[in-house]
Amino acid sequence: LYFAKVCLGANKNQCINSLIDAVNHNGPSVIVAYSPCLNHKIKMENALQESVNAVKSGYFNLITFKNKTLTLDSTPNFDYLNDFILGEGRFSNISEETFQTILKQKQEEYNFYKKLTTILNNN
Repeated sequence: LYFAKVCLGANKNQCINSLIDAVNHNGPSVIVAYSPCLNHKIKMENALQESVNAVKSGYFNLITFKNKTLTLDSTPNFDYLNDFILGEGRFSNISEETFQTILKQKQEEYNFYKKLTTILNNN
């Protein structure tokens, strides 16, 4: 299996290399790409920057699983998560409690990927 989470705006090289690797992989390939849309309730002229912010804030992590090796291709700074959340109209009505839940979930997700990287890459 080849798997990647990509975001063209945040890391063009990782995105393009992932697409090439997926095409060339002898077996199933899955790519999940972050792509802002109108339903995010942002100004679409800012879509590229929003995608960068999604990765920078830890809302969306870039990863690659290739040849039984998992690579974390982004390092989040969760200090930016609140700004990212507030910058998207789809989140305009969330409470502080809900934000804290999202923050905790995103931190746990990243820590899970870090642990999984250690496990997979040491076998």
